[in-house]
Amino acid sequence: MVTSSVTFPSIGRRIRSFFHHFFYDYTLGKLEVNTFDKVIVQSEDDRKYLLKNGLKESKIIKIPIAINEIFFKYRSTIPRSDRHFILYAGRIDPFKGLDVLAKAIKELKSMGISLKCIIAGKDCGYRSQLQGLLDKLDIVNQVEIRDYLSQEDLSELYSHALVTVLPSLSEGFSLALVESIATGTPFIATPVGATPELVELTKAGILVPFGQPKILAETILHVIRDESLWSDMSKNGQKTLSNFSYENVVEKHYQVYLELTK
Repeated sequence: MVTSSVTFPSIGRRIRSFFHHFFYDYTLGKLEVNTFDKVIVQSEDDRKYLLKNGLKESKIIKIPIAINEIFFKYRSTIPRSDRHFILYAGRIDPFKGLDVLAKAIKELKSMGISLKCIIAGKDCGYRSQLQGLLDKLDIVNQVEIRDYLSQEDLSELYSHALVTVLPSLSEGFSLALVESIATGTPFIATPVGATPELVELTKAGILVPFGQPKILAETILHVIRDESLWSDMSKNGQKTLSNFSYENVVEKHYQVYLELTK
């Protein structure tokens, strides 16, 4: 049995070469994956990808990711009135759309809205370039970049954010969005990977198109200004949290292993 994330078993996204992706994933990888009894996927997007590439439907089982129980601690205990910033949590790299987020903050500033934005995550070689863009857009005083945070600090950060934004160009099943939902924070994200499915399941987020800072800015403004919408999105997400608890996810994995031993 194997757990798959979008592509067939491979060396890893960061070191996978063009040759490896097209040769291994679609030849040896395809042959190898069909030798497994079961393949666990995290989303419908993953399932469709594997079906398209020849894996038998009977071998695919969908089980979502689980999040650290610490993110359930706040469970929307922080009221909207005590939340004052936009949050991005994740790797600081060019594929996360942080340039679009920065330009959206600039758009908001041009509308007379000076919202603080916190970008929290590990630098993957893009921070200096991002910092240069913030300087160019004259929004350095509005955007704070933080390094990697502990799970405790990160959960507290989520719980004090008005909205979480993830304008990625590429994504699998975003752990950041589920963590945001757990703390009662609505999210805005691009339609990549499992994100559309997450929006449909939780009703806690809104999708925006790629590379459109003006639309992103307008959507941020809409979510934070419409108190009824914000409250509904926050509560909607809370209703689906059991799907992502360790207890639920571990039990589903256990049942798969149990079936394989029969």
